[in-house]
Amino acid sequence: MFAVGCSSQTSPSDTRESRVVIEVSDQSFHREVLEADEPVLVDMWAPWCQPCVEMKPAFRDAAELLQGEIKVVEINVQENPFINEKYGINQLPTLMLFRHGDVVEKSAGARSVDALLDFVRPFRRNDNIQGKGSVQN
Repeated sequence: MFAVGCSSQTSPSDTRESRVVIEVSDQSFHREVLEADEPVLVDMWAPWCQPCVEMKPAFRDAAELLQGEIKVVEINVQENPFINEKYGINQLPTLMLFRHGDVVEKSAGARSVDALLDFVRPFRRNDNIQGKGSVQN
């Protein structure tokens, strides 16, 4: 069952092209994610999920900040049921971080740019980098 708050009436409103976010499918997932040399942040999403759509701008902004450190991809689980089933995705959006083909972090729910950067911080080359608007504690 998917998270409450996802409505099948909604379509993506963020149509910006992003060269730093790679769209993967059931067919390309193994090559782009599991065989990647660098850590890979994966956004499991669906176009009818409002929190997924609302997180798109933050996800794209985080991807730009992570260039050269962490590969950032997204997969529409509605169109790619094999990956959805393989990883037991039951809430959207679900973020997964892969390293050397293994899941090292997994979390459900929409996040801000700073929260996305915090999610991947242990796997960044320079863990002192702050996201925009970050406040050091």
